[in-house]
Amino acid sequence: MTSPEALSLINLATKYNIDLVQVGDIYQARCPFHDDSTPSFTIYPEENKFYCFGCKVSGGPRRFLELKDPEALKTIDFNIWEMQDNLSKYRLESRNMKKMVLLVSSNIIHKALKLRGISAVDHILYAFDEQMKNTEYISMEESRRILDNLEKFLFSS
Repeated sequence: MTSPEALSLINLATKYNIDLVQVGDIYQARCPFHDDSTPSFTIYPEENKFYCFGCKVSGGPRRFLELKDPEALKTIDFNIWEMQDNLSKYRLESRNMKKMVLLVSSNIIHKALKLRGISAVDHILYAFDEQMKNTEYISMEESRRILDNLEKFLFSS
């Protein structure tokens, strides 16, 4: 059976000799599904999805293999794909949650600064900043806990 790492579109494209070029957070190449003179095939590694701006084909590893090598699908454990899709969705939702925490916390911190001044909240801001730097993924429960603690520390007497 195929490992989850092998289901990365970057790994699949490499396996099928697609010349990828990294452009920021994405990868581009000539589309393997139609005659392409310019790079129109784009891989979004964070979501493990692809899209071709030329032929409008899109999808994940399963769709890629359906088009490129249907026989390879017989060797894949589809439960691995489901786990990987769920993990990708969790990571994306978690990163969005982190952005939400940062947005809401900025409003909380702004109010605290108005009420107490910088010297009263400086050490709490430092601790909060360190926690956010060291946290890549945040669950809904974790985000609530972080914001509740921030409010409690900033507004307690």
